[in-house]
Amino acid sequence: MAPVKFLVVDADPKFVEFTLQVVRSRGWQIEKASNGLEALRLLEVDHKSYSAVLSSLDLPVMDGARLLYHVRNRGLLVPFLLFTEHPPIGLPLELAAITEVKSLTASELLNLLERVIARK
Repeated sequence: MAPVKFLVVDADPKFVEFTLQVVRSRGWQIEKASNGLEALRLLEVDHKSYSAVLSSLDLPVMDGARLLYHVRNRGLLVPFLLFTEHPPIGLPLELAAITEVKSLTASELLNLLERVIARK
């Protein structure tokens, strides 16, 4: 079985640090990117090594929705979780699964990540 590895994409250093601590507490691997373009470059090199991508919707350079579009447009089939603090009004239907991950506790985030791993 391949090692469990996540990519967290967020410009908020507090949320990134929280996510790093939660993921590492389980012995899983994690990499970080501060914007969508940086994340896309990492995924283009080796998307198969990631168990999932956790991306903020609100990012500099390239937002999370655009990142997801480019990931899928390139045929990269990595599980993708979009999150935001404030879901936008008029959210497109295909992005309706966005969750407010930034309000989750550590145990709730672990539970979510374990469900993603189980589906893969």
